[in-house]
Amino acid sequence: MKKVVFLMLAMTMSLGMISCSSDDDSGNGPNYSVVGRWEVASYTVNGVDIEECSLNGIRQFRTDSSYLQDEFVEDEEGNCTETIDSPIVGTYTKSGNNFSTTIDGVTKSYTLDFISETEFTLTEEYNNIDFVYTYHKLN
Repeated sequence: MKKVVFLMLAMTMSLGMISCSSDDDSGNGPNYSVVGRWEVASYTVNGVDIEECSLNGIRQFRTDSSYLQDEFVEDEEGNCTETIDSPIVGTYTKSGNNFSTTIDGVTKSYTLDFISETEFTLTEEYNNIDFVYTYHKLN
């Protein structure tokens, strides 16, 4: 009887190992990196294109998880100019498609989706509204 139980246990374990392979969790396609210099190519709120001065400039994601963002503001004449405090320095974290940035103690969480090696989106959902930033990589 012990041999039968042992044999059934061994068969069950071997079937479990065969049915699950290490690539089962990698259904997200290629593993691209955010490290580099990027620009915000577009920004939409629930699918509507929004233009904001604050989206100008370069975003840098570094290998040490630091994040630099050029800071632009609109002046009284409506001109978009870089501030003297630019760039703003923060940190970022990435775990799978979960992405977050922290600047001045404020953390924002996003869903990261790569379109290609040189383009990705960060989507922030707030009150059932999608805020989507599309980034293009700079050379």
